[in-house]
Amino acid sequence: MRKFIIGALIAFAGLAGLAAPASAAAAGPQSVQGCPGTKSQNNDGITVFVYFKEVTGSCVVSQVMASNMSGGSMYGHFYVWGPDGYATNSPTKTWGYTEGFITNPNYVARSGQLWCGKFFDGNNNPVTRNVCVTI
Repeated sequence: MRKFIIGALIAFAGLAGLAAPASAAAAGPQSVQGCPGTKSQNNDGITVFVYFKEVTGSCVVSQVMASNMSGGSMYGHFYVWGPDGYATNSPTKTWGYTEGFITNPNYVARSGQLWCGKFFDGNNNPVTRNVCVTI
């Protein structure tokens, strides 16, 4: 019985040594490298652009634009969303080639955040898949 208890204590001590130090657990997401900058992603005929810039010492997502890159016009609306519940819809209208919907979230930019866009037709049916930019 004594050998079992000693073995269990040694195993527990070994596992405790593998745990991350408390300071590592407290670290949050890193700021975006290359600020100011722009990142984009395209798919299904739309492109999502994310623009970020320095504002009072922080990197901030200043604009997100979802743009029609299908080669023709599209009738419907863009839906744009990001972290922490940010979401907005464009007006429903005919969007010409390269025309886009711009929103200004002014969120602090953190590496790994997703900013996404999607296009819906006039009946609110999805036309595109989610197009997401990882910053």
